[in-house]
Amino acid sequence: MATVSVRYIVDDVDAAIAFYTERLGFREAMHPAPGFAMLSRGDLRLLLSAPSGAAGGGQALPDGTRPEPGGWNRLSLEVADLGATVDELRAAGARFRNEIVEGVGGRQILLEDPAGNPIELFEPTRPEAAFTATHGHEHGHEPPVASDVATFVRANLPPPPARVLEIGAGDGELARTLAGAGYDVLAIDPEPRGAGVRACALHELDEPPASFDAAVAVVSLHHVEPLAGSVARLADSLKPGAPLVLDELDVAALDRTAAAWWIEQRCARGADAPDDPDEVVAEHRAHLHPLERILEALAERFELGVPLRGAYLYRWHLDASLRPVEEELIARGRLPAVGARLLAFRQS
Repeated sequence: MATVSVRYIVDDVDAAIAFYTERLGFREAMHPAPGFAMLSRGDLRLLLSAPSGAAGGGQALPDGTRPEPGGWNRLSLEVADLGATVDELRAAGARFRNEIVEGVGGRQILLEDPAGNPIELFEPTRPEAAFTATHGHEHGHEPPVASDVATFVRANLPPPPARVLEIGAGDGELARTLAGAGYDVLAIDPEPRGAGVRACALHELDEPPASFDAAVAVVSLHHVEPLAGSVARLADSLKPGAPLVLDELDVAALDRTAAAWWIEQRCARGADAPDDPDEVVAEHRAHLHPLERILEALAERFELGVPLRGAYLYRWHLDASLRPVEEELIARGRLPAVGARLLAFRQS
């Protein structure tokens, strides 16, 4: 749900909608009149108003002064790879006011929307400057793509230039990695947080049947609603025999012991953390699909491999240095294996 609203004056609302939704991962919330639209991106709500004589955000002042696009106050959108994002936007014809500059907390550049309003694209180079350092994804999960996850995905995809669907792509980091390896990737997310990710829920995907050679879902199917309808749409979009590479958190395995260990590690790093592990478990079990339910939905249209359970908590706003620690605790029976990976293949 959006918690911050920013209004931009634009001279063409339709052109602005296309720019922000197609290039920067916003979703159209409403467009009730030609001169106004409301978009959203995570916790940000963007109001687009055209200058107008009618009442509203684009109305002229009493002295006749009309609002205009431009200026220097701006949105700041965090991206995972600024260079790749800039290259992608330039290839699509986007305009920039400057080149990439290095600041004390990160790298940045000023992009312009079609009306000339500035958008700062920002890649943090210090952990404390990252948006995810203080604000996690809904229910606390938007982990960066760990190297072992990227390896698992790449090792189980058909060779490039296969067409790959990534479900729940978030900021598009994994999609960019795969595209850089030569894959033709369509990345989707209901609330994207990066350039190149289409604002689209899985059940609303509008692609021809059997148009993808593979699909990837990294910590995403547990959020999907409606689950059965989304799985059906996924199956329809894949060619017979195409692999689904699945990496998941099994919320049923997330118990008080796991939550308490995760909270302890967060606190040891001076990061914000909940006080009560029981509340963490209850919140996640109330909102997320357990692995068993996901597999039941997939089994109607996919041949399922055996889930391989393992470490996951180190990826949940912690860091890769804790992976061997978590794995050792799992091996000694002191932590549950919360993560799970498997391959599924579209039934012929």
